[in-house]
Amino acid sequence: MPPLTEAVALYRDDFLAGFTLRDSPAFDDWQFFQAESLRREMADALETLALCHSEAGQFEPAIASARRWLTLDSLHEPAHRMLMQLYALTGQRSLALRQYRECVRALESELGVPPLEETTALYESIKQGGDHARERRGTGAGEQFDTGRISAAPPPPGSPAPRAGSCGRPRARGSGPARSCRSRAASERRSSSRR
Repeated sequence: MPPLTEAVALYRDDFLAGFTLRDSPAFDDWQFFQAESLRREMADALETLALCHSEAGQFEPAIASARRWLTLDSLHEPAHRMLMQLYALTGQRSLALRQYRECVRALESELGVPPLEETTALYESIKQGGDHARERRGTGAGEQFDTGRISAAPPPPGSPAPRAGSCGRPRARGSGPARSCRSRAASERRSSSRR
C-alpha cells in the first residue's frame, strides 16, 4: 500500500486546473478528458486504499481515503455507502446516519433523484442497530474485516472476467468509482422519457 498512498498524496488538483489557452477549444477538450481520466484513476486508487485499509483493520485511514474519494464526486453512492459502513463499523452510528442524509441531500439538490434502494436499506439497517456492517470472518490468525459488504456489486453473468485488485481479491470490471451517480441519473431520465 505505501506506493499507492504516496501516489495519492501527489494528487492535489485536477490536471492543469485554471490553465487555458485563448481561442483553443481543442486544447480545452483535451485538458478536460485528461483531467477526467486522472480523476477516475484517483478515485480508483482511493477506493482501493479504503478497501485495503479496511481489510487490514486500519479504519481511520480507510475513512480518510473514503472521504477523499467522495470529494471527487459527491454524488457517488458507493463512496457514501462505504463511509456509512466504516462509520458504523467503528461505532460512529450518528456519523453513519448523517452520511446517509448528506447523500440524500446531494442527490436531491443536484439530480432530483432519491438514493438507490441499496443505500436506503443500509441506512435502515444502521438506524435499527443492525450489525451487518460489522461482519467479520475468522482467519485463524485473528479476524479480518469483510469488505464484501462495502465493495461494489458483483458483475452480472456473462460480463468480462474480474481482474485482481491491489489487495489480492478480485475486482469487477466496470465496478468502482468510474460509474458515478450522474450516469445513473442520466440512465433514469432516458428510461423515463421513453415511457
